[in-house]
Amino acid sequence: MVEVNLQTVLAILIFSFGASCQILPQAEAPAPSTSIRDALAGAPAPTALTDAAALAATIATSDSLAAIVSSTSGLAADDCRNLNAVLDNINTAFIGPQRTAVVGPVSVAYRSFGPLRSSERLQKPLVLVIGIACTMSDWTPRLLRSLAVNREVIIFDNAGIGQSTISAGTNVTAADYFKFQADTLAGLIQELSLNQPDVLGWSLGAKIALHLGVYHSSIFGKLISDAGSAGGPNSSTAVLDAVDVGIPVVQRLTKFKTLLERPSNAATVCQWVLEKEAMPLDGVTAEEIQAQVEAEVAYHAADAGIVAGLPLIKNPTLVITSSNDLTNPPSNQASTPYMPEYPSRQRSIMPAGPVMAGVPGAVLVTFQGCGHLAPFQEPEKFVALVDSFLEAKGSFQPEAASAYTCQGLGLPNKTTR
Repeated sequence: MVEVNLQTVLAILIFSFGASCQILPQAEAPAPSTSIRDALAGAPAPTALTDAAALAATIATSDSLAAIVSSTSGLAADDCRNLNAVLDNINTAFIGPQRTAVVGPVSVAYRSFGPLRSSERLQKPLVLVIGIACTMSDWTPRLLRSLAVNREVIIFDNAGIGQSTISAGTNVTAADYFKFQADTLAGLIQELSLNQPDVLGWSLGAKIALHLGVYHSSIFGKLISDAGSAGGPNSSTAVLDAVDVGIPVVQRLTKFKTLLERPSNAATVCQWVLEKEAMPLDGVTAEEIQAQVEAEVAYHAADAGIVAGLPLIKNPTLVITSSNDLTNPPSNQASTPYMPEYPSRQRSIMPAGPVMAGVPGAVLVTFQGCGHLAPFQEPEKFVALVDSFLEAKGSFQPEAASAYTCQGLGLPNKTTR
């Protein structure tokens, strides 16, 4: 592994996630910025980008995601620009007001909503744990609305991020970061009197969810780890592995491209950002992200990670990976993705990655063709999978692999959502 330079990692994360999660200036309050929708509306006609190197060069010289997408041709980018016309019909009133719960030294900002439809299929509450450099406002309205049809959904800012503050004098070391977050989440579940809620974590949030399973297995029901990692020296985090100050930024982005991952995925990131613009304004500072970066580095040290604790997880667990995820690749959870071209191959004989090998009875589903943003790229398929797993009585059997593929943006209909 290359030597990790924290400042360089932070710069890459801010550059990568700054196009998606709102990055706020240090020591300044949130301020309205130029809307990506407005930028797209006034963007010039696109010019074709035919390879990853050209895209990476554009990324390296662009100030915004709008510039990236407006300079990318093809149906996907066109669909992303056309999404502007649909966003006016996205209603976020259903997420309700932001509330605060005091959990030890943390003042946790959260929202609770649902079920949105009276149903005999009422399910247990579902707690969503967001990823690195993001707040609860980085979940998209379509995804949240779909998940909340038959259940209460709770979203929140991780401790020390966004509106969730840690009291002065509280020392959270990088090595203890994920356990501290899991302890805080356990406290939130108890503070809100949630009865055995299910927990879904995405990216960094999946790592927190896995820690919750190791240290607080008895207080919640089922666990979903999407794009997660057990850490340690054998787990890869592409953003960190990509750091080498001797490699020019353009080459580094060409190779890893973090969230963008491939030229056609620029539109997926754009879709995510555009949909999130309907959510309440929220953001993180570079200082807050740096704490997460330091935690990620510590999590992948030789004597770190949570691999040894995974057998302690007694919760029914669904592990979700995406074949094209370069940020938290499939190898972080399951060494070999389940390949649809080999439908007769049994999951039991597939080589197991650290999470699949460690969590007793874990079930693996791989979204073929998806990147790190699979829940936002294919929300209908993702929610269908989540619902079927959470509603399953006894053992869970996924559908055929062909049910879990990424074919495009999956734009919403032009009706009120």
